[in-house]
Amino acid sequence: MLELCLLVLVTTVIIPCSGWEKRLVEEGITPVVKWSAIFRNASGILRNVSSAGIEARREMRECEGLVDSFEWTIRASLGKNDIDNKVNVLSQIRFSKIL
Repeated sequence: MLELCLLVLVTTVIIPCSGWEKRLVEEGITPVVKWSAIFRNASGILRNVSSAGIEARREMRECEGLVDSFEWTIRASLGKNDIDNKVNVLSQIRFSKIL
């Protein structure tokens, strides 16, 4: 169930709003993030899911484009105050990968 929810949330909200595309990264194009309430709320949901435990974080890491889109978003957000959820999710996913 979590895998399906992640797929929908990531492919319909997180990736499109983050502006992340593999092609853009390869071409070195600066990210353009669509800062919207839905993006902020979706990242908040993912922050909560990442707190659910090791299995949830494993599924998040395996969700194609999630980590990449958050890294892209953080790069675009440097110097802004609207990155708390993204940093929290990314740090929890990365930290649990080390363990």
